[in-house]
Amino acid sequence: MPGTVALEPNRLLIVWVAATTLPSPSATVTWVDGPAQDQRFLLTGVWTVEAYEEIKTPAGTFKAFKVSRREVESGAAQEFWYSAAVKGWVKLRGTGTAAGTYEEELTAYTPR
Repeated sequence: MPGTVALEPNRLLIVWVAATTLPSPSATVTWVDGPAQDQRFLLTGVWTVEAYEEIKTPAGTFKAFKVSRREVESGAAQEFWYSAAVKGWVKLRGTGTAAGTYEEELTAYTPR
């Protein structure tokens, strides 16, 4: 089940697309590093909505969209699980990133 992901400031919107033949969306950005803005990096990120699945965390089990992001140039990859019930990420995982390998999970959640 492919999908698309669109980014807005401070918010991630997921649009689920039922078609099965769409290519993965991608975005190319120029990243400027440092206060002098003298280092520029070209990054192409390919985003894919991979699944809608149950994910277990220390805070509980949630139905969530699994979204992956892969940087073409570096090979870095991240996986995110977004739960509509929580209205946020319940799990994140990254490999090959500038921060190395990491995994974060929601540890507590109180429904409102």
